[in-house]
Amino acid sequence: MDAVFGKGTGAAFVVPQLYNLSEFCGCREKLTEAQLEETARLIAAAYPWLRLTELMLFFHRLKLGLYGRFYGSVDPMAITSALRAFLADRAAIIDLARQRQAEQEWAEAKRKAVSYEEWLMMKNDNTKGNDKCQ
Repeated sequence: MDAVFGKGTGAAFVVPQLYNLSEFCGCREKLTEAQLEETARLIAAAYPWLRLTELMLFFHRLKLGLYGRFYGSVDPMAITSALRAFLADRAAIIDLARQRQAEQEWAEAKRKAVSYEEWLMMKNDNTKGNDKCQ
């Protein structure tokens, strides 16, 4: 986001997400303003390549409890640990998608493939057709 919208934009987007998470979780001790800003800066600096939609998905999944829960207080380190777990899930999904695409490409190539004998016959047929044109 920083590359597109300017320096600090990524962290500025993450702050309200963290605040919303802090309010959502129902813990007694919420994130302080300093914790909000520092956690947002750390996330933006460590993962500048993450898309806005991926960050939104991370916070959505975190609220669903897929990456643990908070006990008593919202912990910035629990959030950053959860983000690493999310990134591992993300990598597995990307790998699976790439594998499926490669399998589809291989199946398509096999469908279009011809044997060497078929290729020779096609080559001979094309060569004979060219002789007639001369």
